[in-house]
Amino acid sequence: MSDPKYPGASFNRPTGPPVDSANPFAPPISVPSATPAQSDSPTASAIDGILPTNPLAAISCYLGIFSLITCFGGVLFGPLAILLGVIGLKTWRLQESKYGKTMSSIRAWIGIVTGALSIPLSIIAIVMAFMNR
Repeated sequence: MSDPKYPGASFNRPTGPPVDSANPFAPPISVPSATPAQSDSPTASAIDGILPTNPLAAISCYLGIFSLITCFGGVLFGPLAILLGVIGLKTWRLQESKYGKTMSSIRAWIGIVTGALSIPLSIIAIVMAFMNR
């Protein structure tokens, strides 16, 4: 290697880890890296808990709960909640943060379960309404 100030001069630099010059028998000094380690996925932010990161899973969750609350809505909204929940589960892998993935899969499963429960309950409610007439 040459020094830019002295173009003709060459010198050798040590290539090993730095050592303590006062004690040559001491273990090498550890030098922290210049850049911190980067994770593969970004961390979860507070906004992930408030805003849905997967809209299909959120709509599935809301439709499933609404179909379970209403008596006759299960026949209409239950299958739609199940369909959107399954699609939401398949697309949760595309989300950015780990928290967004978890919340999206939870919302999708809530939509699937409540949609599946609302269909037979709605059919029973419709049959009971027609039998009372």
